[in-house]
Amino acid sequence: MDYLLGERLEPSLRRRIRYEVKRRCIVPYLSRHDFWWLYNTESRTVNNWNAVCNGGVAGAAVYLEEDASRLAEVLTKALRSLEDYIETFDEDGGSSEGPGYWAYGFGYYAVLADLVETRTQGRVNLLEGEFVREVAKFPLKVVLSPGVFVNFSDCDRNFSPPAPLLAYLSCRLEVPELAALSGPTYYKGGLTWRLRSLFWRSDGPPSPFVPSHHDFFRGLQWMLARYDPSDPDALVLAAKGGHNAEMHNQNDVGSFIVHFMGESLIVDPGRGRYTRDYFGPKRYEHLVNSSKGHSVPVPNGCEQRTGREAAAELLEHGANSLTDWMVLELKAAYPPEADLASLRRTLALHREGPTGWVEVTDEARFSSGPGTLESPLITFGSAEVRKDTVIIRGKKGNLKVSWEGASDVRIEKIKDVDLAEGPTDLERIAFRRGPSLEGRIRLKIEPTST
Repeated sequence: MDYLLGERLEPSLRRRIRYEVKRRCIVPYLSRHDFWWLYNTESRTVNNWNAVCNGGVAGAAVYLEEDASRLAEVLTKALRSLEDYIETFDEDGGSSEGPGYWAYGFGYYAVLADLVETRTQGRVNLLEGEFVREVAKFPLKVVLSPGVFVNFSDCDRNFSPPAPLLAYLSCRLEVPELAALSGPTYYKGGLTWRLRSLFWRSDGPPSPFVPSHHDFFRGLQWMLARYDPSDPDALVLAAKGGHNAEMHNQNDVGSFIVHFMGESLIVDPGRGRYTRDYFGPKRYEHLVNSSKGHSVPVPNGCEQRTGREAAAELLEHGANSLTDWMVLELKAAYPPEADLASLRRTLALHREGPTGWVEVTDEARFSSGPGTLESPLITFGSAEVRKDTVIIRGKKGNLKVSWEGASDVRIEKIKDVDLAEGPTDLERIAFRRGPSLEGRIRLKIEPTST
């Protein structure tokens, strides 16, 4: 405010603004080195908050700090800290926090990059290099349909990236496709983006963006498979491996989304309502953070455990004109009580027929005796069990699920799930088989008009 209005403000107010910024932000920032968000440690990895806090403090210093040596000290510390933030992205530019926190964290990174580049007359460029360019392209690779993005982790299903950020990155990094993702030019976000929406704008209407048939993030083990990227209503599969100590973690190793007619019919519930418990010891008692709230296997009635060792092993991944697939070993994601010798999940999109279909196959082997296996599906739609199929109805499209290997199919209706967007009902469709030393459940999920 001081920078924008300058001498139009009362001198006493200007002095107070600068005094409080130094007292509350710059002095603690320079004198303390124990903020959890500053650096990666053996016990904790930084996340988007690193970029948000560094961007806020260092950005304020660029605007208000009159002592050049102190400003240099702030920027030196911020740039070193931000190196750890950039390291949180996998080798393909993907973030386990999902596109929502990509926009929050990388948005502040981009704002600071612009300020520093301007202040140093181009001598310091935080957006330099192909890897940062790949990070900027992350939302292009997680598009499900126009305006809809993969919402793994704590990401809202109705997330929309800030239009000014997309316009700036599109122009600055020469990635015109980013501008095509943009919604209204005026972004109804905080002051950071409302101000920049006046200046960071696209030059004319962008060309429509058509995503790839296949996107894969090797470090995250995320796969995006699209039946026909040029058709916004076509079938899309998004699936993940990963581990259960990710940033904004949910216990969701092996989870997936099936998207059709512009809506997700088999879903990741997304971000829960933030409370003290949500980020405390009771985090995984919230349905959306537990594996029960995701479409992942349930061996011997056991939910997934939390921790870095609760991880998927990528056994196989491939893509061609007919099929995109990923095979994961999920045994490590479950506690010893699951008694698993192996739990292998195959996720595939087949481009056969006029609409394609999704395959989900779970194969379990138990260590010491017969065990049970359940393969659930989570939906915000309505489900109906018929003789040999389940129909999932959404607002615009329907899916038909046929199965092999399950002896029982049940639907559990869960009321008022505590999501960030408000209490929301969902349904959990459980395909179950009885005790056996080895068990296999195979689901065929395909669009239907009925």
